[in-house]
Parts: sequence; C-alpha cells; structure tokens
Amino acid sequence: MQFAKEIIYSHWSTSEWLFKIEEVFCPLEYSDHKNMIVIQTEFLELLKTKMIYFLSSFTEIIGTTTKRAKTAMSPLILTSDKIYSYLITISKIKIRIEKSLQVRNLYLQILSIIESLLDDCEKLNEKLLRELSLTRYASFVGKGIFKNNVEIVRSRLKNTSLDEKRLKKEN
Repeated sequence: MQFAKEIIYSHWSTSEWLFKIEEVFCPLEYSDHKNMIVIQTEFLELLKTKMIYFLSSFTEIIGTTTKRAKTAMSPLILTSDKIYSYLITISKIKIRIEKSLQVRNLYLQILSIIESLLDDCEKLNEKLLRELSLTRYASFVGKGIFKNNVEIVRSRLKNTSLDEKRLKKEN
C-alpha cells in the first residue's frame, strides 16, 4: 500500500478520510510490524502535509444543520474508538520493545489528530459535541487528568490545617 503523491485529497469526503485512516490503523491482520510501521508513518506524514484538506472536509459540515453535523462527527468518534481499541489489542501482542514504543507513538499521534479535530469542531459549534459521546481515548486521557486533579485536591486538603470547631461554628 503506497500512498501516491498525486492523489487529490481536496476532493475526499469525510467518509473517504475515515476509511483510509481505518484501513491504515486497523488492518485486518497485524503480522508484519515493520511494514505496518512504515505504512503508518508514511500515512501520518501525508496526513500532516494534507491536514488542511482533512480538517476542511469536517469543518465545512459543522456550519450546516446540527443533524448533519452530528452525522459527520459520529463516524469520526467511532473511528477514534476503533483505533483506540486496536491500540489496546496490539499492545498485548509481543513486539520488540523499541518497535512497541514506535507503534504506540504512531497510534497516539493519529488519536491526537482526531481529538484535535473534534476540539476544533467543538469550538465552531459548542452544543454539538456535548450531545455526542466522548471518544474512548478522550475518556482515557480525561480519567488521568481527573485522577491527577483529585490527588492535588487531596494533597491541598491534607496540608491545610482546618479547625473542626471553627468549621462547625461557621455552618
């Protein structure tokens, strides 16, 4: 699977972009790690250079009706979830450690690109993403941030000396 430089990405629909992303990052078989790493790296580089086309294929729809915007964003969320699930699955496969880190990095890059696109779309239409589910990746990242914030609050509460008698008088 070589990516021809002459492909006209500006005419790709949202579904064509998502199909290509899934084809590259969720192959039916993941047996040749070296070859997959090359393909995924090449695709990510191409996606980054053609990012304007990728972003515009989604953001143009956001300005239309809410129903049409949801219809466009839902498959993006599903694609992110498929990629995240695939990452979890291949994490269990025995790959040499240096290759494992490289594979993980590639998957985190594509997930971050998708999350960034969702964030941009949310800025354009604040209500839209509130009505859609979070991606599994965003939930995972958010869970980590939440845990860190809880630890910070616990630490601050523990370090703050509160007089229980004073608190009872104030209530």
